[in-house]
Amino acid sequence: MKLKEPEGNVIIVFEPEDFLHPIVSRLLVEDDDLIHVHDPAALNVIIEKEEDSIALLIALDETEPYDTLKIIESYQKERWFEAALSFVVAKEDHPGREAQADEIGIQDYIHLSSVSPPDYERILTSCISRQLRLMKKLQHLKQSANCDGLTGLCNHAAAADVITKMLRRNPEQEFLFGIIDIDYFKQVNDVRGHEFGDRVLKEASKRIRQLLGGPALAI
Repeated sequence: MKLKEPEGNVIIVFEPEDFLHPIVSRLLVEDDDLIHVHDPAALNVIIEKEEDSIALLIALDETEPYDTLKIIESYQKERWFEAALSFVVAKEDHPGREAQADEIGIQDYIHLSSVSPPDYERILTSCISRQLRLMKKLQHLKQSANCDGLTGLCNHAAAADVITKMLRRNPEQEFLFGIIDIDYFKQVNDVRGHEFGDRVLKEASKRIRQLLGGPALAI
């Protein structure tokens, strides 16, 4: 069985109405998965299922039918919340809400009280686009940190993280580890030099990825 890494980012839009979702949906790229939830119970189900892949939470701040900030605060100490970006939009400027969001750890909070309704889409498109660009930059930095600079293969720390997440999702899941050794590689380095040895490693890594195919994890 092949060991799979998370496929794409999960972006959650949490709101009691369809206010933010159409804009996020229009701006989304193919590789990312957009999930729209209207109530706290549905949000909890999605988080339990997708916590390892959540990259961005976008929410509409409301106090009815539920308090959005209190719901988000309940996840404050969870790993996914610490790793993901969070962006909250309020239609009205409620005193103290922005400070409360900041204390919770929400990175960005805006209110539209000074914006006329015809301008909502323009302002939100700009803000949400900025969040998506930042998400992609962070994803690129994470990928760079998780990959060996020479071969492009997953490094040991990242592999351990993937395995931990996989076992947390399904402790009974079976998988196969394989070890590949390059015979006489030290002699290659000694005789042909390290630059040639690096070329051998790159080519070997390329062939390993081709051999495994799909989302198998090569270290």
